[in-house]
Amino acid sequence: MRLAIKKISVWSKQQITEFWQGNRGEWPWLAEKPIPLAGLNRNMWRGAVPSWNFYILLSLSGIIATLGLLANSAATIIGAMIVAPLMGPIIAIAYSIALGNQRLLKRSTFTLITGIFLTIATSFVITQLVGIRTFGSEIWGRVSPTRFVTS
Repeated sequence: MRLAIKKISVWSKQQITEFWQGNRGEWPWLAEKPIPLAGLNRNMWRGAVPSWNFYILLSLSGIIATLGLLANSAATIIGAMIVAPLMGPIIAIAYSIALGNQRLLKRSTFTLITGIFLTIATSFVITQLVGIRTFGSEIWGRVSPTRFVTS
């Protein structure tokens, strides 16, 4: 009885180098030129400036999150997080701290704080209108968090 031994191929150093340095996929961002610093600054300012669209989306996100908490629905709360446009001011804060841009830091912090207060006010009004006095597990889970997941 004869055993068939499968030959294991060993790559040479040149083949490994070509593999790691080769562009095997479609990566369009590799072909693009980087954004100039002035253009990046403009994009950060656009994300940090408070606008009607920002406040409307944030209040709608607050409504969705409040109703999700009252309905005890984790999926609805996650959906509200997706709707909220808070990444613009948060990224602008990080960018302004990294570059030392105090004007952008003030503007984005103002936008973030006013958005937070608007969301709290919206949630307060909704809970007063609904008038529910008992809380579900989703609310208690966010009020008293622990390190352990309970099911």
